[in-house]
Amino acid sequence: MSLLKRLLVHNWQVKVVAFFLAVALWLYTSGQARIERTLQVRIGDSAVKSLPGDYQITEITPREFRVDIDGPSTLLGDLALDVQPALVIAADALAQGQQTFPITERVLGLPGDVRLQRINPENLREIRVAFGRIVEGQAGLLEPTLVEVPKGLDVTVSVKQGLVRLRGPQAVVDEYTRTDPPPRRIGFEPLRLASIDPATAAPTAFEVELTPRPPATVAVLGAVEATVTVIPRLSAHKLETVPVKLLVPHDFHERYRVELSASQVSIGVHGPQNLLRELQPGDLTVYLALPRDIEPDVPKEGKLTIVSRSPAYTFDDVSVRFKVSVVAARPTPPAPAPVIEGSRP
Repeated sequence: MSLLKRLLVHNWQVKVVAFFLAVALWLYTSGQARIERTLQVRIGDSAVKSLPGDYQITEITPREFRVDIDGPSTLLGDLALDVQPALVIAADALAQGQQTFPITERVLGLPGDVRLQRINPENLREIRVAFGRIVEGQAGLLEPTLVEVPKGLDVTVSVKQGLVRLRGPQAVVDEYTRTDPPPRRIGFEPLRLASIDPATAAPTAFEVELTPRPPATVAVLGAVEATVTVIPRLSAHKLETVPVKLLVPHDFHERYRVELSASQVSIGVHGPQNLLRELQPGDLTVYLALPRDIEPDVPKEGKLTIVSRSPAYTFDDVSVRFKVSVVAARPTPPAPAPVIEGSRP
């Protein structure tokens, strides 16, 4: 009994301090209330560690999920709402091209006194990271889709090169370089052509740089250019009541008079469809150039000359009949009688 008393009394000050420290620690941790909390887990490429520089991530599944955890209220109150796991790639997983990680407190980087209760979705049990060695290869191309093409224009696009170089994970690049089954080909963003002038009157061509649309893990090396050819769609149109003019010397009407079989004619016009929609009779000049060897009072037929403001039009031949008559000379008025001064009344 005396021995026990001596053990209790010996260094009693230290033992009292230790007792109170133990009680305080218990109250701060296990002794305080435990609560539940939901955390959002988002997995970016930066979560993957120890992947060699000549390898590239091809897929992380899933990229996002939720977990329910419980732990001391003071500890969970300071815990971030978003969790970023640490996924360390093992050296022996490189040959397999993938590695899986069970969803645990350690993988999620949770504190030791925090427990994982539920995972949402419920059937999710692990995180899968796929990767591959970076290689280069060649891929075929798809022609881009043309959008916003102005009406009345025929547009074609020709990609200058047949192949492009790719850089990315080997498993993805192999899909473009294989021979059996047929390889995938690189597509492009739609080519928008709303900036082309609808009133384009003649065939024209211009160069554009295309925007490739490869998988997210693959890069296209170098620019891809194409030639866009624009051809106006031709049509026919008939203009009614176009006035006919005469091309004659300035003093012609003082000596001759011209009778036309028609002072207005209909003109068949051929040209770009978009321009023909806006064409009006006043946009054309139609005239008859009389021949130099005029034969008065002899009916003849003459081909009309048609002039337009645009060289894009062609016209059907139109003729009119005409007859030239000589204007009768006006009689010379008699000279006034001389006035004699003395004969005035």
